[in-house]
Amino acid sequence: MKYITVHPKGRLEGKITVQGSKNSALPIMAAALLNRGFTIIKNCPRITDVDCMALLLTDAGCNVFWQNDMLIIDAKDAAKTTVNKELAGKIRASILLMGAFLGRFGEGNMPLPGGCKIGKRPIDMHIEAMEKLGASCTIKDGCIDFSTLKMTGNRIAFRSVSVGATENALLASVLADGVTVIENAAVEPEVIEFCEALVNMGADIRGIGTKELVVTGVDEFFDSVYEVKPDRIVLGTYIGAVAIAGGNVEFDNCSINQAYGYIDAFYAMGIKCRNLEPLPQKRNGGILVSMQGRPKPVNCIKTEPHPGFPTDMQPIAMSVLSIAQGESTIIENVFENRLSIAQELRKMGADITVEGNKAIICGQERLHGETVAAGDLRASAALLVAAVVAQGDTTIKNIEYILRGYEDVCRDFSLMGADVTIGNG
Repeated sequence: MKYITVHPKGRLEGKITVQGSKNSALPIMAAALLNRGFTIIKNCPRITDVDCMALLLTDAGCNVFWQNDMLIIDAKDAAKTTVNKELAGKIRASILLMGAFLGRFGEGNMPLPGGCKIGKRPIDMHIEAMEKLGASCTIKDGCIDFSTLKMTGNRIAFRSVSVGATENALLASVLADGVTVIENAAVEPEVIEFCEALVNMGADIRGIGTKELVVTGVDEFFDSVYEVKPDRIVLGTYIGAVAIAGGNVEFDNCSINQAYGYIDAFYAMGIKCRNLEPLPQKRNGGILVSMQGRPKPVNCIKTEPHPGFPTDMQPIAMSVLSIAQGESTIIENVFENRLSIAQELRKMGADITVEGNKAIICGQERLHGETVAAGDLRASAALLVAAVVAQGDTTIKNIEYILRGYEDVCRDFSLMGADVTIGNG
């Protein structure tokens, strides 16, 4: 069993390059099935979720391989329409194969998706979107069976915002006959990037970045190359580490705009950020993040769909506020189990009271090292953030979660001057 050990060393200093976005790469990988040829994804993160999606595509008949930081997918011979149960049970993004299979093959069978246990994540809106486009879907014995004679454009009005359902509707409609209007679409940066990647493959999508997407079906996709942007949640995790430990860290491929939605909360905690001028050979100049002293408390952070504070950043914020100079409140409006990280932080000396979907954090002067474990990706990352400032060593178990979304977290923290290692035992 792998674990992470953190030996605190004080303030963070260094420069790192933030990996490509997990939540952009995974739907683009699913979209590769729609092209009867090559799709090249540059700056694709080498994480276990990407590995799992690659195995799902391979099982469907694709040839998937790496060339440096590029993931190359040849879907010419894809044919299998039954999704591997064991693989699909490991990642939530496997649900995106529903839209891709319907768009490419007109049918498929797959188990219910897996992923982090952060709360109820129903797939009813995914199914309703597929049915609006002409598919017949049934759930039996933990599997979804779906088929259609022809995908046909229609109006899809989501009753609530869902990133995954928006992406599935896009996958199923880009090759459908006619026009599809997706109302109340998610506007997260990863959805915008997914739309851009689909257009790069040949899709006709209007309204990108708004809550109404208009998709005119095309006859076919063509070979494409797309470079994934840096992962905004990984960036936010590392900003959180600087906020809790203090220091100066440069992120050489990011801009402050990529932290939109959560950076204001970190400003309130005392973080300072400034954009750096790009070097002649680079498009992005990067940002310099600095922090002096203990974090300041934040009156109230409420998680919301973009452009609100992202739920993925909530556990990171909780870790930072656990040593703030006063009382803070976090309200979790997206996933009901996301506040479970409080229990592990309390083991490290945090004073956190959870009342329903609200957490009241009374900042302590210090945390202490402890053996902890978390049940989801971002909670694991939050424990790592807390550990860099704790007094004494911290051991984090269940690190298979953090490996799902962070390419080489020990490397990155080492580049910031922290002492973080992975062990076995």
